[in-house]
Amino acid sequence: MKAKILAILAFLILTIGCQDVLNEEPFTFLSPDKLTTVEGAEAAVKATYAELQGWNNYKEALVSQLEFKSDYMISRGSRYPASVYNLDVTNLSRVNGIWSSFYSSINRANVIISSFTNLTLSKDLIDKWIAEAKVLRAFNYFHLVRCYGGVPLRLEPVQDLDNVAIKRSTEAEVYAQIIKDLTEAINSGKLPDSYNPAGKGRITIHAAKVLLADVYLTSEKWTNAAATALQVINSGKFRLEPDMKKMFSPEDGATHSGEIWSVNFTRKTGLGAYFLTFMHNPSPKYSSVGYFTYIGILQCPVIANWDNNDKRKQLNLYNTDKSTLEGAGLSTSVPMLFKKYIDSNPSGDEHGNDFPLYRYADALLIYAEAKCMADNNPGTEAYDAVNKIRRRAYGVDINTPAPGIDLSGLSKDGFRDAVWDERAHEFMMEAKRWYDLKRMGKVIAEQKIRASGSTKASGWGPEDWYWPIPRQEIDNNDLISDADQNSGY
Repeated sequence: MKAKILAILAFLILTIGCQDVLNEEPFTFLSPDKLTTVEGAEAAVKATYAELQGWNNYKEALVSQLEFKSDYMISRGSRYPASVYNLDVTNLSRVNGIWSSFYSSINRANVIISSFTNLTLSKDLIDKWIAEAKVLRAFNYFHLVRCYGGVPLRLEPVQDLDNVAIKRSTEAEVYAQIIKDLTEAINSGKLPDSYNPAGKGRITIHAAKVLLADVYLTSEKWTNAAATALQVINSGKFRLEPDMKKMFSPEDGATHSGEIWSVNFTRKTGLGAYFLTFMHNPSPKYSSVGYFTYIGILQCPVIANWDNNDKRKQLNLYNTDKSTLEGAGLSTSVPMLFKKYIDSNPSGDEHGNDFPLYRYADALLIYAEAKCMADNNPGTEAYDAVNKIRRRAYGVDINTPAPGIDLSGLSKDGFRDAVWDERAHEFMMEAKRWYDLKRMGKVIAEQKIRASGSTKASGWGPEDWYWPIPRQEIDNNDLISDADQNSGY
């Protein structure tokens, strides 16, 4: 028993550091007697969330690298190559860091899953912690399989060099493990229905279900996706927050009626969101610095065809068409920037805006698309789900039919394309557009990217579909060689 605890501690001392991921009392170290207490075990569990706040994850790099591959954005400076589908040495280093961040989080989850059953604490608590860890492991592998394709499935802690060598699994095998982890976590009955404010950012049963629905949607398991999303919708726990700015508030502890799962950031050293500094021009003082690196493409159909009466347009964009302070400092070379996330009072570079992983809008739009595809035609339920989103966007009652706003009379393919556009408007700058483009398939994705007029679509090849397996993985994993590298690298 003590050996097991010491093995866990050896890992956690290296990975937790001095900050608690959910901003409670920090632990500068964990001793064996700490881990045999509920407080010590909780600290270890919270450490499995820590990478989500990390620089290579939602703090900055993951958000940037995913958004650069969308059709509505281009970048500049050292990040420009990534936005024209050319991973130079600098950007290769960034995507390698993302890989490492995912696997660091997975390793932390593996420690919980494989070792916590040996702790002499409440079985209910242990089962809950393991369920949380399984959801986090699934979430990381869901990113990995979409970004890199088939990857090594590490399901045990890596504590020495003896268990580093693992071959690449197929994408199907990775998805099967993701679904297994999520299903087991949900069926355990141990994930809570909600947390009090001190638990903000932790996984609930609804977070696990909407993630599973997203996995089913990506896997084209339409019936399962619709049924799982409907469970979240029918839970009655969430609604479409009418105040859209509130959903992206920088105030510490801010929440809203549609929040299902977010990465929490706060205006404290090392715990703030940094991606805001790349969003804004310095003039409006929407962030602490203002590198204005994320540049919108005005001719992209998602933006060019966006109705000015849709309130999400002003929530997301500011450009030279306006003479207000919001457009100050922009030019023909930087015609549009994004302003969904604003923090005019950060602590240094530490911004307080949480990053939304899943909102109630996710459940509705997953359900709308999956229900249409499962039924081979959009029906009343699918229309109702997406039209609630649209009515909120236009500021009308979401439960009352709104001719001129509501979608109607579309074919299956027309409806699905309309939902894709709706997702682009609803989730802009939430690191989801590239994943949606990938779900469309290479032909449609390339068409949409070329329609933006960006040079980033030129020379489209297999290397544009996945990031490369990092060099360090090939060098250190005896069961992966250069022959296993993704095409084009």
